[in-house]
Amino acid sequence: RISTYNWLIFTSVNGVTYFFNTLRRLNKDIRDLAGLKICAIGPQTGQALQNMALQVTFIPTEFRAEAIIEGLRDKITVGDRILLPRADIARKILPESLTDLGARVDEVTAYRTVLGSGDTASIRDFLTQETIDLITFTSSSTVRNFVTLLDSADPAQLVGSAKIASIGPITSATARELGLPVHIEAQEYTINGLIQAILADCGSGQA
Repeated sequence: RISTYNWLIFTSVNGVTYFFNTLRRLNKDIRDLAGLKICAIGPQTGQALQNMALQVTFIPTEFRAEAIIEGLRDKITVGDRILLPRADIARKILPESLTDLGARVDEVTAYRTVLGSGDTASIRDFLTQETIDLITFTSSSTVRNFVTLLDSADPAQLVGSAKIASIGPITSATARELGLPVHIEAQEYTINGLIQAILADCGSGQA
C-alpha cells in the first residue's frame, strides 16, 4: 500500500537497504514511490537514497530522531500517513512524537538487530592485558550487545584503561547507563564525525 502514504522516513542506511530489497521482492520499483516525500536521518542515509535516484525532501542538521521531529513539525499536516521502516529495537520517540503531531504512523520492521556469538574470551583477554587502547560504539545496540557479551558485574573495571568513543549523545547515554565511561563523543553523529573526534583526541596528547 505504498501509494497511500505521504511521507517515507529512513533512520539508517540499513533501513534503506532492506526496504528496497523488499520492494524488489514484491516486484515493485522506485516508480511506486512517486509523490512521496522522503526524509533521511543523516547524510549517509540521504546518499543511499540518492544512489537509488531518489530526491530527499528533508535531512535534519542534527542526526537523531529528535531533530527529525523538530524539522517536520511545520511540514506535516494532520492526517498525513507516514511509513517508518527501521530496526526492530529502534527507540519509540519518533513514531510517538509524529503521532502527537497528528500523523498516522505505520512502523514496519525492515531488519532485526541480533546479538552475535562473538569471541568473548579473546575480548576479555585483550582487555585484561590492556592491549586495547580504544573501543568505539556506533549505536546504543552496539553498547548493549558489548556489555551482554562481556557478562561482567563491573564492565567499566573490565574495560580498564581503554578509552571509549561514542558516535553521539544517545549512544553515550546508553553507555553510561550500563556503567561505562565515555571519553570521546562525536559532534557530528556519523562515522566520519566519530573518526574526527578520535583524531582530535589523539592530537590533544591525551590518547
